[in-house]
Amino acid sequence: MSTFKSFAIAGIGNIGSYIAEELLKLKNEGRISEVLILTRSAPGSHFNFASKGAQIVTVDYTSPYSLVSALTGIDVLISTVGYGAFSLQEELAKAAKSSKVKLFVPSEFGFAIQGRDLKDIPSIFHPKEIIRNKLFEMGLPYAIFYSGLFPDYVAMDSAFAKALGVDFAEHKVILGGSGEVPVSFTTRADVARYLGHVLTTMKSHDIVWRIFRIEGERISFKSLFQEYERRMGHRLEYCHRSEKSLNETVQRDPNDLTSIILLEAERGEAVVGSPDTLANELWPE
Repeated sequence: MSTFKSFAIAGIGNIGSYIAEELLKLKNEGRISEVLILTRSAPGSHFNFASKGAQIVTVDYTSPYSLVSALTGIDVLISTVGYGAFSLQEELAKAAKSSKVKLFVPSEFGFAIQGRDLKDIPSIFHPKEIIRNKLFEMGLPYAIFYSGLFPDYVAMDSAFAKALGVDFAEHKVILGGSGEVPVSFTTRADVARYLGHVLTTMKSHDIVWRIFRIEGERISFKSLFQEYERRMGHRLEYCHRSEKSLNETVQRDPNDLTSIILLEAERGEAVVGSPDTLANELWPE
């Protein structure tokens, strides 16, 4: 049984809210003792989580004292900050180390980049590599959870879906290259349930310094959209962007996340690992 009982989450957004919900469920079941949500906004903006038992703490990410004060007594710090806030993770890590946090879960949900040559990794992902190396240098144990893309987020009418060129209302989608290369997908709810299960049932020495590669389904974008057509009875209009075009776009704008995701998918880099490296078996369901 895990010795981790108190958890803090930095970044309540696309995946963070799901993790918060799962941890609060475990708290209400008596399996963990505390769920702390770090926020830069007013505490009242997270009333929904507070009403379920979360402690909401407003912090200043530029103030070591503010972060250390908030994290004192916390076992596990989970970062779910987005791309635009990756730089904040180093300050979180320093504070976690000073606060004697036992485990740091950095915001690496998504594509697996560990083990790849840095020059082959899109620069927008470089901060992930940097923070992982920093954690190792600091001696602050980490656990990485690679989960691929979130299919529920792609399927909904979200800003992310629109950024990927998915417009179900107009029955139009964009495919990178052939669109037939397999991609790892895991729903946000499944990621949260898996993370909660691992962090509260496994012994801590089996968690620290470990990379967990999980996958709900391995399917190409084209097959995913064809499944949508079958279920909804709608034909979709496909627009293809060639690998060459995507690469040229990324070279011009290294922060074009849409082109990066489509290019990574077409190059076969949008899977969390080979099937034999998956840790799905740790989840009992």
